[in-house]
Amino acid sequence: MRILREDRTPVEPGETGHLECWGGRGSNCSSEATGRRLHTGRLVTLEQEGYITFADRSKDMLKFFLQAVCGIRDRANFASVPGVYEVAVVGQKHRMLDEVPAAFVIAVPSQPETARAGLSRCIIAECWSKRADFKVPHKVFVVEDMPRVSLEKINKAALRKRLPMLG
Repeated sequence: MRILREDRTPVEPGETGHLECWGGRGSNCSSEATGRRLHTGRLVTLEQEGYITFADRSKDMLKFFLQAVCGIRDRANFASVPGVYEVAVVGQKHRMLDEVPAAFVIAVPSQPETARAGLSRCIIAECWSKRADFKVPHKVFVVEDMPRVSLEKINKAALRKRLPMLG
């Protein structure tokens, strides 16, 4: 197992990179495998003690001007906003910028309708106060529910299809 930067060099402790694994004789690797090497599509952080922690999935990364933006860290900003029950951040295609963040939010069920109306504005304000400007969602959609795949995971591909091209 190894953790690599975009330029395929090993990461240092504290850095996030692509997880690559390989198996022994008879290992059953997926179609993304090269020889016995498996490119997992997972981004992990190498901790100081040598442990690894999951950071994101590479296919969930946003591309802003050729720079990869990690969506999982941005979701943490939403959790601090009162009234947010669940969040998904996806890339919305943009003619000039590649992709920009767009967020789909489910409000807390007991949230009054007046509070739901201002939820998008509160989320964007919270993100502006804590994140770089290119990580602030261009649009926040407050929805009743989200499309799901197996194990109740949010179907981000279906959410992306709902979004028009910008720019």
